[in-house]
Amino acid sequence: MAISHLSQLAWTLLFTVLLENTARAQIEFEKSPIHYSTSEPSNPITELIRKIDSKAVELNYTDERGYLDSLLEVLEISTASQTLVFSKTSRQRRFISPESPRALFFNEDVYVGWIPEGEIIEISVADPQLGAVFYTIDQKQLTNPPKITRQFGQCLLCHASTHTDRIPGHIVRSVHTDRTGMPMLQSVAYRTTDRSPLSERWGGWYVTGTHGEQKHMGNLWSEDSHSWLPTDEESGANLIDLSKKFDPSLYPTSHSDLVALMVLEHQITMHNLITAANIEWRIYCEELKSQETQQENSDSGLSEESNYRLNLLASRIVEGLLFKQEARLLSPVKGTSPFQDDFESKPPFDSQGRSLHQFDLTHRLFKYPCSYLIYSESFNALPEDLLNAVFHQLKLTLNASKDNDNYQIPIPERQAIWSILKETSQNLPHTWQHHFNPKP
Repeated sequence: MAISHLSQLAWTLLFTVLLENTARAQIEFEKSPIHYSTSEPSNPITELIRKIDSKAVELNYTDERGYLDSLLEVLEISTASQTLVFSKTSRQRRFISPESPRALFFNEDVYVGWIPEGEIIEISVADPQLGAVFYTIDQKQLTNPPKITRQFGQCLLCHASTHTDRIPGHIVRSVHTDRTGMPMLQSVAYRTTDRSPLSERWGGWYVTGTHGEQKHMGNLWSEDSHSWLPTDEESGANLIDLSKKFDPSLYPTSHSDLVALMVLEHQITMHNLITAANIEWRIYCEELKSQETQQENSDSGLSEESNYRLNLLASRIVEGLLFKQEARLLSPVKGTSPFQDDFESKPPFDSQGRSLHQFDLTHRLFKYPCSYLIYSESFNALPEDLLNAVFHQLKLTLNASKDNDNYQIPIPERQAIWSILKETSQNLPHTWQHHFNPKP
């Protein structure tokens, strides 16, 4: 179906603005020592490319889904992580519609996007030094072995804009769409994080799962392309079967799991926080070095200004790790796929069988509100002084008195987080060997 002249004009204006924003943003992450476009990435996808080139790994092609099934298998990405978006908000938007949604799959480092009849499989990865790095594989069997190609400009139009705080990052958006999946730019649009209330989430997405009387924007579109007029807003709630919306048999599973969506939103939020702090601190230190300021302060350590900036960046990461201002659930939620069981089975576990992968899903996302991405390569690749500042602030926060606890985490839960991290994290400073001791 053709896009209206007004919609086409709106998209042209939008991408013009995004291009201008991206050009300004790239001035920062193209600086030394980041050099985003010219640096050689090191991440699970570069490792996969190396294995394909050496014939240690082979990607198998099928007529039904191209290289998708094989790619997910070698990257150890569960099909239970499948979420489905029908808004035309990606590079291959002409192939996306409510009848042909884009499927997203993910593990803790890699995201894969696939559309039936699409031209390419889209891949993004959280690179420990560069942030989000983007790749594609041709959907058709054009070469043997298939070529995985790094992408820049077109991806960065959105993924290095104000939507990602001007760093190479990932985005989850919630928008009203018309019957074709075209975003209604005159209506609401939200950038979704783990702080977003459910009422602002999942516009343009399919959602399978139960959530009580809580409302969300998923599973709906407007029959009128000029104003938001869904036929029946209740029809999108507590949906467990998508077969009346489109043909799920084309996809690896029939789900767009609510719990997987919530984990995706938290994970992307956390990856972006880590990337922003990493890039900003490394660029700042490089500028200090060029001004020989660091040499002047070599005897006394960092200057007051540098310490302030360091601790500000660390505090942003700690707030993300401990789910500060997380949107609380008003009713229990439950997904429809094996995603929850798969996710909770992931190590590491402490001696009591506890894990940061365990869910709550009654009042909040996780049972122990400390992000599992504290184990990630991206987190552990933070510059040493920044990583130490994060651990120091995390230690002080967990040991804070109840009256000073701005995170609304009760002392028993903070003690559980402390104990889990002591037994499972490989990089804790030696000061964490002391007992948990909240101040009176």
